Amino acid sequence: MTAEPSPADEPPQTLRQRLMPQASIRSLIALVFGSAVVMWLFRTMVVGNAFWAKCVSAVLVTAAACFVMYAILFLLAHLFTVVTSPIVDAIEGTSESNATTRPPEVSATIIHSPPSAESSDGSDDTTGAARP
Repeated sequence: MTAEPSPADEPPQTLRQRLMPQASIRSLIALVFGSAVVMWLFRTMVVGNAFWAKCVSAVLVTAAACFVMYAILFLLAHLFTVVTSPIVDAIEGTSESNATTRPPEVSATIIHSPPSAESSDGSDDTTGAARP
């Protein structure tokens, strides 16, 4: 026999919709452990003068720099779009409200398109009855 969960066992809807993401203690321990390994690696590079530590540190710094550059370039592209969109709208004579609407001829074509004559099984599309 399996017991059905009662509504009292379920958490309220407001608890599910949090602003911050939920992190378990296991994920926090893993994050702290990973940070400790990276800091040990950088310490070994500086104090121990190990070649392998310098190589791994260079790879990690390069990867982090790539992510930072990606974020900066994304923000610059977004800023460019925000700044130039009013200019482009003024040149094209459109606004945000009518930029998403279809031209009347396209809407009329979509709404008033003739139905197909027959489907693949020989039945009428609108009634479902077979044609003679």
